[in-house]
Amino acid sequence: MSHDRDDEILKLVETMTGKNRIWRGELFAVLLIAAACLQAQNLPRGSRPNILVIITDDQRFDTIKDAMPRTQARIFNEGVTFTAAYATTPLCCPSRSSILTGMYASHHGVLNNDSTLNAVTFVERLQQAGYYTGLVGKYLNSVEATPKPCYDYWVGMPSEGEYYNPYLNVNGIWTNPQGYLTYLLRDYAIDFLKNAAARRDQPFFLFFNPKTPHLPLEPAPSDTNLYSNLLPYRPPNYNEQDVSDKPAWLRSKPRLGAQAQKSLDSLRQRQLQMLWSLDLSIEAILDELKNQGRLDQTVIFYISDNGYFWGEHRLTGKVRVYEPASRVAFALRYPALAPAGKIETRLVANIDIAPTIYQLAGLPVPPEVDGRSLLALFQPQPDWRKELLLEAWPPGQYYSAAHTGRHVYVENENDRPELYDLTKDPNQLQNSVDDTNYAAIVNDLKERLRKLLTAIGDKTPPGPIPSSFALLQNYPNPFREATTIRFVTGRRERVTLQVFDISGRLVATLLDRQMNAGEHALKFETPALPNGMYIYRLQAGALAQQRKLVVMR
Repeated sequence: MSHDRDDEILKLVETMTGKNRIWRGELFAVLLIAAACLQAQNLPRGSRPNILVIITDDQRFDTIKDAMPRTQARIFNEGVTFTAAYATTPLCCPSRSSILTGMYASHHGVLNNDSTLNAVTFVERLQQAGYYTGLVGKYLNSVEATPKPCYDYWVGMPSEGEYYNPYLNVNGIWTNPQGYLTYLLRDYAIDFLKNAAARRDQPFFLFFNPKTPHLPLEPAPSDTNLYSNLLPYRPPNYNEQDVSDKPAWLRSKPRLGAQAQKSLDSLRQRQLQMLWSLDLSIEAILDELKNQGRLDQTVIFYISDNGYFWGEHRLTGKVRVYEPASRVAFALRYPALAPAGKIETRLVANIDIAPTIYQLAGLPVPPEVDGRSLLALFQPQPDWRKELLLEAWPPGQYYSAAHTGRHVYVENENDRPELYDLTKDPNQLQNSVDDTNYAAIVNDLKERLRKLLTAIGDKTPPGPIPSSFALLQNYPNPFREATTIRFVTGRRERVTLQVFDISGRLVATLLDRQMNAGEHALKFETPALPNGMYIYRLQAGALAQQRKLVVMR
């Protein structure tokens, strides 16, 4: 950086801070913003692209081609498809936080769906650098769906909201529009793009975050007969018969019975049905950009926050290290940079979106970012990562893994480690950690994993529960007349326990007083409460957690 450039930044810092005293961390933030603003100002007009990030919810990596042919044709085929793409923590809130920050979960601190993100996001810096910013759809599970200051346009939804006639927060006002959620969000996204079109000299950023195909499984009315002749999904690792080589947590899981298999077949069909309406919605959004003449001036990222098990290894859901949960669909469309039809096989992840956006917007990549800008992959002979950290905190256990693209080495807390050779064993049927033929690879990956964890200051991974209290899952849920809400406090402090409906309206305050340390149980009776989804929120001191509550009669 030149001396003239240094002087410009110092002058801008003086303007921004005046005579106020600032701490070291705040000073760095001011310096970063100042440098970003000057860098953005010095770019030629029109050189900063628009940015559209599409995040689907619980979508498997293998559902694009057949269930979403329009998205396949117009984003994946017209851009770069990343075939070795991963969610570093395969759970909604941690993964989305990694997208927003470019950081591993153990770095940004969001370890489960109840954790709160406190780190600065790239959206804040884009807005400071002059971008018109918007969010349409799901944000973070632990955050209420009310507007956030770094978004100029906001259509938020409760993370446990409905697909039909949902409650949405539109720029600070709760509304209850009639219709199917995916199509309603499509219309709001198009409305944002029309607003952005009126700001021709201002680039835009949009998060389009549909809930599809997350539970509850409710396809659009017109799509409920799709895939009626779908063949059962039975890959070699489906309902895995021999798990004697696996860690104890998996060995303890029984094989799926006939009813469970039938339910999974239905789940798969309905998820595919739901993706059809999303495919149509994305096509409409791309058509709007094309009609505005801005499609090719817009960088489009498409990614899922995590995958989902359809019975592999006897599993359902997510938040496990195996490929169906950790591997995600990921593509980048931007004709000025990415050649159409390119297939990229090197390791990429959700943490790579933030640094790529910083570079595209002409902003410096903050030093706390763990990801790598994808732009390096378009250079000859790039210096690219040789391994990726995967980590998560499923109930009662932490795992960390070093993934090289071919080999996956996993360390399970207080349990057996694992090694899989994905070239020879793509279905991860054989744990080769004790195979002498792989001894050198195991030792190498142990050291690589140690370096990955050390690099982010994670020698002793933090637990998933805040230190002052833990909000335990209520039982039964759903419940009919009453349930017991249980929680633990680690010290004496003021505790507030409240229940809200999905629009954010307060239904009941069950507790608001000083509580001693210990485990507590509070009975909640709701004879007059209408059927539906609710959220109960516990606050102890400065910390808060929330969980869903379902009333059914």
